[in-house]
Amino acid sequence: MVQTQKSVCANCEKSTLLNTKYCAYCGQKQDVLQRPFYKVVADTLHESLDIDGRLILTLRTLLLSPGKITYDYNLGKRQTYTPPLRMYLVISILFFLFIAQFDISSEQSSEKLTRFYDYFPKLMVLLLPVFALIIQLMFRGTFYIANLIFSVHIHCFAYLCLAALLPLETYETISLWVLIAQLPISAYLVYYIAKAIKLNFGQTWLKTISKTTFLIIFYAVIVMFTLEYTHHYFI
Repeated sequence: MVQTQKSVCANCEKSTLLNTKYCAYCGQKQDVLQRPFYKVVADTLHESLDIDGRLILTLRTLLLSPGKITYDYNLGKRQTYTPPLRMYLVISILFFLFIAQFDISSEQSSEKLTRFYDYFPKLMVLLLPVFALIIQLMFRGTFYIANLIFSVHIHCFAYLCLAALLPLETYETISLWVLIAQLPISAYLVYYIAKAIKLNFGQTWLKTISKTTFLIIFYAVIVMFTLEYTHHYFI
C-alpha cells in the first residue's frame, strides 16, 4: 500500500498533502520563502501581474479588437482573459508613473505637485463608476456591473493611447509632423470607443456614432473639470 506524503501547514498547523499548492483547511498558499530571491520575485510577479498566456492574449485583444473583452467577459468567458480589476491596476499604475515623470522633472516640480500625482490615480478610479453611470443612462435596460466592466476596459485602452500620445505632445511645437503623428492614435481611440459600444450594445451605427460623440464630449468635460479643480487645490 502506497502512503501519501504529507506536510504541516505553517498557518493552521494541520496536516495537508505535500504537493498541494494551497492548504485544504485555511487556504494559505504552501509557499517556501527560504529559497533564491529571484524565484520569490518571479513567483510574486506571476501572481500579481498574471504573467502568462492570458496576459498576452488580453493585451492583444484589448488593442486590436474593440469591445471584445467586455463582450466575452459578460457572456461568461472570464477564464480566458486577465481579470478586469487586475488589468486596470497594472496598466493604470504604469501609466500614472509614466506621466508623473514629465512634470516632476520640470521646473514646476514641488511638494504639492507630487501630492497631486498621488491623488490623480485615485480620482480616476472614482471616475470609473461615473463613466459606467453615463453608459447606464444612455443605454436603458442594461446592467450596471456589465457597464462598469466596459468602463474599466475602455479606460485601460485610453491609458495606453495617452501613454503613446504624451511623448509626441511634448515635442509637437518642434515639428508639424509630430502633431500629425498624433492624429492616427487619436482617431483610433475615437473609433475604438464607437466600435466597442456598437459590439456591446448592438444599436445602429447612426445611434452609436451620436451616442459616442456625446459620451466622449460629456465625459471629457467631467474629467477636465475634476482635474482642473483638483490641480488648483493642490498647486
